[in-house]
Amino acid sequence: YRASNDNTLVFDRSLTMVDLFRKQAALHRDRVAISFKDKQLTYAQLDRYSENLAALICAHGVTREVPVGIMVKRSELFPICTLAVLKAGGCCQPLDSNYPQDRLMYMLEDSKAPAVIADDELAPVIDGYSGVILSANKIYDLPEAENAALTPPATDSLFALIYTSGSTGKPKGCM
Repeated sequence: YRASNDNTLVFDRSLTMVDLFRKQAALHRDRVAISFKDKQLTYAQLDRYSENLAALICAHGVTREVPVGIMVKRSELFPICTLAVLKAGGCCQPLDSNYPQDRLMYMLEDSKAPAVIADDELAPVIDGYSGVILSANKIYDLPEAENAALTPPATDSLFALIYTSGSTGKPKGCM
């Protein structure tokens, strides 16, 4: 019996978000994991696409806690990108394409992100970025990642790098 006001939940703190996702994917391979407008992806598809992208991200030098920019419109691609960055061991750096270009460039330079995953139509917003820009629009066409050497996150790994505006209006990094 559980009292109606008992809101405690016991879970294994030795598992990362990637571990928890993989557990669900193994249990529910054919169930819908993502639904956006007319697009649906099963857990198996989400696992495969994110694994392929994670391998590509790692090939560009991403390891544990290395930031990867994500500049993708709201779609089913955003969770694929996020999960891929985490599978690669990296940390997500969300980028809002509505920000001024100089602010986006500051954020990328300051974080030393070696890669950004961007929608093709948003990529020109960061023209001049010195790292690699990976096309989010080509996620479904990536080669299968076979035995990719991914650096899994630790339970205390940085998940996201978020920049906010300080009192001076200048960008200020925070975790």
